[in-house]
Amino acid sequence: MLKLALIGCGEHSSLFHAPSLGKIARERPGNVQLVAAVDLQIDRAQTLCNDFGFKKAYTDYRRMFDQEKPDAVVLVMPVPLIASVSEEFLTKGIACVVEKPIGANITEARRLVEIAAKTGTPHMVSVNRRFLPPLNKAKEWVAQQGKLRFLHANMLRYKRTEPDFVWGTGVHVVDAIRYVAGDVEDLSIRTSGGTPDAPVVWYAASLQFKSGAQGSFEIQTSTGIPEETYDFLGDNFRAKLVTQQDGQSTLQCWKNRELVVDESTTASDPAFITRGEYAETVAFVEALLAKRSPRPSLADILPSAEICHRLLERK
Repeated sequence: MLKLALIGCGEHSSLFHAPSLGKIARERPGNVQLVAAVDLQIDRAQTLCNDFGFKKAYTDYRRMFDQEKPDAVVLVMPVPLIASVSEEFLTKGIACVVEKPIGANITEARRLVEIAAKTGTPHMVSVNRRFLPPLNKAKEWVAQQGKLRFLHANMLRYKRTEPDFVWGTGVHVVDAIRYVAGDVEDLSIRTSGGTPDAPVVWYAASLQFKSGAQGSFEIQTSTGIPEETYDFLGDNFRAKLVTQQDGQSTLQCWKNRELVVDESTTASDPAFITRGEYAETVAFVEALLAKRSPRPSLADILPSAEICHRLLERK
């Protein structure tokens, strides 16, 4: 029996991680047990116990650990605590999911990667774009058509003016690009804004991938809509994915001028499934049950964090 605990029961957990864990526990009653939900606000932890089947609510994760002895934890922590709490569980040898970003800054991120390598503790970083169903379908379809020659991505947001947005959230689009096209060989960054008439900084980058493909992306956080677009181009084919924050998406693929894939999610599809969090959690649980190392690891995500660090340096 795999005993799981959720640490951090705020909005993100209640909308995505807790429903995913609850569904997995219902589907695998003989293999998975949700032993605890932990939050400084006990009422939030108790709500997730009531709604998703966690056995007991706690306010202290160390007390929870001593009493419940979980095999694995899902960590959804405030950014300043990500590195220290993750380090604690990695050092204890407790398998964990680490919600992005992988530290408050690049120094913490690099150190956490070193600790994970030293301890060898199984872990996964929560970057749900890698498990987004239509993105994976586009990735597989493109691979069947031939060589990917160009990739473009655009992350739009509404009133996201926090200065560290690209570190905490922009990493999603950067990592999705790397997930599809591979590691980046060369990067050229441009910025706009940061002036009295346009105070919010927007980012744009041109990419050369080690695979030989080229690409570009933009992160524009003060537009009128929260949306992401991914466009994959090769000789005689194109795949275009448009996703919304609520998990709704449209995927269209063209081959030799013919539209061969045209799929959209529906409003009835639960967001924790359409956004990829459920598939991500399934991958984590199945890896642990099979005694495999979950992916992506901290080391897998570090290059994406390095790119975001370079973006912030250009402000």
